[in-house]
Amino acid sequence: MGLGPSPSSRRDAAGNRLLKLRDALTFTPEAEERFRQVRPQWRRRELVKVATVIVAALGVVATSLAAHAQERRPDADVPERAAPAKKKNKKDGVAIGFQLESAAASVHVSRGNSRGATKTTPATEDLAALRVRGLGAGVLSLGTSFSAPFTRTANQPRNAMDVIPFVNYRAPLSPLEMTGGFVLKIFPDAEIVDGQYEILTRVAYPNKWITPAIEILPEVLRRRGAYAAVSLEHDFVYGPVSIRPRVLLGSQGFDLEDEPFHVNELTAIALARVMLGSGFYAMARPGFSLMLAPARYVDDPTWRGRSLAYVAVGMGVER
Repeated sequence: MGLGPSPSSRRDAAGNRLLKLRDALTFTPEAEERFRQVRPQWRRRELVKVATVIVAALGVVATSLAAHAQERRPDADVPERAAPAKKKNKKDGVAIGFQLESAAASVHVSRGNSRGATKTTPATEDLAALRVRGLGAGVLSLGTSFSAPFTRTANQPRNAMDVIPFVNYRAPLSPLEMTGGFVLKIFPDAEIVDGQYEILTRVAYPNKWITPAIEILPEVLRRRGAYAAVSLEHDFVYGPVSIRPRVLLGSQGFDLEDEPFHVNELTAIALARVMLGSGFYAMARPGFSLMLAPARYVDDPTWRGRSLAYVAVGMGVER
C-alpha cells in the first residue's frame, strides 16, 4: 500500500530545492545565463502595470502625507485669513510639491553613451516626481523618469527604452549637503528587465561661487560594480530665467562585464529655464559628452566616435 514519498526522498527533494535557491541567489555567469533563459520578457502590458503601480504609490503617499500634515496643523479648521501671521516651524507639518516635465531630446544620453541606434536618434525624456518637506531637516524626493526613442526599430539597443524609479533624501549637514537614495533602472525591451539596482550617496559643498560634489552609486546585484562622479555647478538667476551649467567627470567599473574601474566620460551640460507663471516653465538642456574610457570599451575610438553633442527641449510644471 502506497503511503507517499519516503523520508529520504523528501529530504532529497528539499535538498535539491535548497541547491536551486542557492544557485538562483549566487550571481555567477552560469546562473546569470540561466536567469536570462527562464525570465519571461516584459512587454507593453507589463510596462503599463509598472507605471500604474508607481503612479498609484505616489498618489497614496501624497494623500497620506497631506492628511498627516493637516492633522498636525494646530489651526487646520481656522480660515487662513483669520490666522495670525507667524513664521513657519516644524510643527506646521509637511509641505508637498510636485514636478511634471516632458521633453524631446536629439538623442537620449546616459553616462556619455547614446542609448539610441545612432547619435541622432530622437527620444522622449519625461519626469514625474513628488518632493516632501518637513520630514526632518531635508527634502524627500520620489518619482520616476521615462525615456523611449521616437522610432521603435529592430536595430534599437535593448536598453533604448528605460523607466527609472527613484527615491532619495537630501539634507544639510553644515557646511555640506548630503543625499542618500535608491535608483532602479528598468529596461522593458531587455532580456533582464530590472537591469540595475543602484544605491545613491552624494556629498556637496553649496556656496555662492561654485558647488563641488561627489557621488557614488554602487550596484551589487546585477553588474556588481560602481559608478562614481565628481562635478562642479552653479546657478545663475536673472529674474524668471535660470541657468545651471554643470561639468562632470564620471568613472565606472563592473565585474559582470570584466571591466576594471576606469575614467569613463567628461560631460558639460547646462539646464536653462524660463518661468512662465503659476509654476509652469519652458526648458532647454544642451550638452556635450566625451568618452574617455579605454578603446576596448568604445565602439569607435576616434574623436568623432567618442564625442557627442545633444540637446533636449520641453515644458514642465513645478509647485
